This record gives sequence, structure tokens and C-alpha cells, in this order.
Amino acid sequence: MLFRKLNKLYKLRTKLYTSLVMTRNSDANPELIDIRTNDLEQNIEKISKEIKFEELMRPFIYIIWGFIGVIIFMLLSFMTAPETHVVYRKVIEQKEPVVISENLEFSKEKLITYVKSLNLKFPHIVLAQAQLESGNFSSRIFKENNNFFGMKQAKSRPTTCIKLQHGHAYYNNWKDCVIDYALYQAAYLKKIKTEEQYYNYIGANYAESPNYESVVRDIAKSYK
Repeated sequence: MLFRKLNKLYKLRTKLYTSLVMTRNSDANPELIDIRTNDLEQNIEKISKEIKFEELMRPFIYIIWGFIGVIIFMLLSFMTAPETHVVYRKVIEQKEPVVISENLEFSKEKLITYVKSLNLKFPHIVLAQAQLESGNFSSRIFKENNNFFGMKQAKSRPTTCIKLQHGHAYYNNWKDCVIDYALYQAAYLKKIKTEEQYYNYIGANYAESPNYESVVRDIAKSYK
């Protein structure tokens, strides 16, 4: 469009120049030539304004076309990805939610791996306590409360305990019990640096039995 107008402007200017030359070199009626010249000048002025306007609007036209191009690209992308639509529709149409469950079945081997994965202090002592407090993983508190540390319901620190049952903390699963012991360590045993300090602390604070510390020491040897 702009090229055509430039071409038309060139032709009009050429005619105007030709008319002016003819005025000088002929005996034609000057009034008629003036009228024709004025018409050409008006046409030239009109075309020049149109060209200036198009040049002014050109950036905005490019922006509009770019925006239209983006919309077309997005529409084509959606149209050429039917598998995504099918998967999305299937998820929406499912009558029951998809539940991704974790295997929380307990085993001694899983407990050892999980305790070590949490970077607890002195994991062999922690495992010895779990075995002793749960009666070798057979006590009622362990089976019904998922509690193998004999933990009580904490009141002044963060806890994973959800309620009190049989006078002890109740957990949704055995891993939550391990996490609660980790929170217990973080709250009360963070200043302890050595095994001896740890044994002395649990012997004095964890249980009332006078030989608790020595029993835990013996069991802990098997987890080293």
C-alpha cells in the first residue's frame, strides 16, 4: 500500500513538472494550465499526508500484527496437542481422586534406614531405645499408637502427635513417631556432643528404671 502511494506521488510530481515546463514553452491558456497545476499540487499534498500518516501508524500496525501472530500460534499449539487435552479430560472425568500412597508397612530394616536418613544424633542409641521401649516392636503402645519410643504427648515443643491414647502419644504412622523423636532431640538434646553425655541424659531423664542406661548401652552395640 505504501509503495503504491509513493509511486503515485512520483507520477504526480512528474506531471506537475511537465505542466510547469509546458507553461513556459507553449502558448497554451495560462489559466487552464494554472487550474491543472493546482489540481496536481492538491493531489500531491493529499498523497503526501496519507504517506506521513501511514509512516506514523506503521509501528502500531506491526505491534497489532505481532499480537495476532502470537494468538494464532497459541491456538495452533493447543490444536496440535490432543494428547494433553485427553489426559486433562480423563483426570477431570474421574469419579474418585487419584491417591498416591506411601508404603508405611513397618520393618526393622526400614526403621534403621529411616532413622539414619534423618541424621539423628547417635542413631544406634535411638534404635536401641526404640527396641527397648516397644518390647522388641511388639508392645500395645507400638501396635495401637505407632509409638515405639514410649513418647508422651508434647505440650511445649512442635510435635507430630495427633492425640493422646492409652496415656501415650498417638501417631498416624511409625515414621511420624521417628520425626517426633527428632523434634524431641532438637528441643532438649541439641547441646549434647558425646555418646556419654547422651547416655547420661537418657538415664537421668528418659525413664525411671535405674538400669535403663545400661540396657540401652547393651542393645546399642548391635546397631553400630
